[in-house]
Amino acid sequence: MRIAIIADIHSNYPALQAVLADIDTQDVDEILVAGDAINGGPNPREVLDVIYERNLKTVIGNHEEYVLTIRTPGHEFPPEWGTSFWTLDQLTHEDITFIENLPASLVVGDMAVFHASPKSLSHSIYPDSTEDTLADLYGKVAQSVIITGHTHLPFVRQWGDKVVINPGSVGMSLDANPMPSYAILTWIEDRFLIQHRRVNYDYRVLTENFEKSGLFESPQRYFARVFHKQMLTGLAYITPLARTVLALEESGIPLAEALPTVDLDALHPKIDYWAD
Repeated sequence: MRIAIIADIHSNYPALQAVLADIDTQDVDEILVAGDAINGGPNPREVLDVIYERNLKTVIGNHEEYVLTIRTPGHEFPPEWGTSFWTLDQLTHEDITFIENLPASLVVGDMAVFHASPKSLSHSIYPDSTEDTLADLYGKVAQSVIITGHTHLPFVRQWGDKVVINPGSVGMSLDANPMPSYAILTWIEDRFLIQHRRVNYDYRVLTENFEKSGLFESPQRYFARVFHKQMLTGLAYITPLARTVLALEESGIPLAEALPTVDLDALHPKIDYWAD
């Protein structure tokens, strides 16, 4: 049995197309999506249509949760913070129903798939996460193969008699390599092989899609540009941007005024697994 695992597409449709084209040459039996299929990029509808057409089993991610959260009266997300508001505007009632019914986990044979962990959609697991952290998050998981996404960093971590695997990100890699990443697991009797694959795509199409979408002119344009920059570079700008903006807010500058003052090129993005 061969299973392809994809995660963190973030509405990057041309990257998804390239990954699926590669998967279609690999003779896999199934494709699973480990969350964050949408939000961030310009093509949430196209990404969801692919999931529908291919009937891909998908778990919910924190970005799907963001889109659901902003529909709730009293939510704390201001319009400028993130691209969830724009993404929500693109979705149909059927899309929302689909997202609301996404499971938090999938079990396929001896493999359990989460976006992050059984406890949270936002736990960040790294190659150097402590044994105590893994025990706390996955100690009750019966399966020996654990899939996690969220950090956008491809890795394989042996943990006792279990293996924790991050397939990397299809739409927004953050390991200093912007090429989309995914993983294939091949079971041979009671053993399995793990293969991470990287593919290329036309980044110009991604930029054109951003420009056509209207995201760059929307109230969410500042974070749209951050996501676009991350997709093009493979570097994480979101954390230093958030810290900079929060510092400006603490000094009395409102968020809507603080965001336009930040020079993305002057930020020092996260470029390795161990940075905060």
